[in-house]
Amino acid sequence: MGQCSIKVTEPVKNRDGLFGIGMLPKFWGKGYGTEATKFIVDHAFRVLGVQRVSLNVLEGNEAAIAVYKKCKAIGFKEEGRKRRANWHDGHWEDGLSMGVLDEEWAKRYWRK
Repeated sequence: MGQCSIKVTEPVKNRDGLFGIGMLPKFWGKGYGTEATKFIVDHAFRVLGVQRVSLNVLEGNEAAIAVYKKCKAIGFKEEGRKRRANWHDGHWEDGLSMGVLDEEWAKRYWRK
């Protein structure tokens, strides 16, 4: 189906988990990405003890951005933009930095 990861390079000091996901096209649009994202982010906060989860995504990946913003138990927010980060199909795309903090996640998670 694909892969999903959380990378915590400074587990004691900054406790920032870098999230990544990639899925084969035949599995897009079926909810698997949303389910995997929720699971990994929940795991990062509850088990790994991170204080934030960050990710980078290209602006043209509208489906992924929608997943990151809509997940009720997550709620990633855009935190920054790297202009002209990637040349794709004859045009430049900006790269977006997104993140969610532990208290934001907890507020959404426990509201269920």
